[in-house]
Amino acid sequence: QDRSSPVISFMDTGSFFGKVEATPDLPDRALEFLSRYTHHDDVAFLRQHVLRIWEETRAKYHVYRCIERFMFLFPRISFHPYYPTLVERMKSREPFQICDVGCAFGQDTRQLIMEGQHPANITCIDIVDHYWDLGMDLYMDRDHLKVKTRFENAADPAFNKDKALSNQYEVVWAGAVLHVLSKVDVDNFIRNMFSLLSPGGVFLGSCVGALHPQEWITAPNKKDTPR
Repeated sequence: QDRSSPVISFMDTGSFFGKVEATPDLPDRALEFLSRYTHHDDVAFLRQHVLRIWEETRAKYHVYRCIERFMFLFPRISFHPYYPTLVERMKSREPFQICDVGCAFGQDTRQLIMEGQHPANITCIDIVDHYWDLGMDLYMDRDHLKVKTRFENAADPAFNKDKALSNQYEVVWAGAVLHVLSKVDVDNFIRNMFSLLSPGGVFLGSCVGALHPQEWITAPNKKDTPR
């Protein structure tokens, strides 16, 4: 697999490095993962399909920068340095339990399924179900995507209070979570994630950062929507 990142080449073009105001012209390469997963090769259809979901998201929910920039079309987990090792471990053991925390539209989960991970061995967690629901429309698998889901605040000290998820997962992945949390929430979140890991399990993820500590603005365009 070519490990060069289409995310970088796509995001470095034109207005995608800043705020997107107008409806963009999605390049074909931005649709490659969606095409492979859905087995649709009509690029014009996929482009209109993506833009419809994107506009619906912008109209209804808080638009994180990654959503604004169409990052839900790219499985960022596949560009993590640990990913080849994860896939090797995943294919050498059954069952191999993976938890996708902050799953949003679910592109990372779908990447793992394409690699051969059994959907029944994936648990997807997010604070709300809005983006996951849109993801099922986007990836056209509402009727057959059989993963486990939980929608709750994974940074809450009461998360997993019943211990139902404790010591269950070989890998816990948090693709873009830490940078939207306060310092207190980060402490709670990491503690909660480590409680999910089985012996020898791995917690990995990615995030952005700021030069100076600051509080995340809670849903500036939808006041009733959590972070």
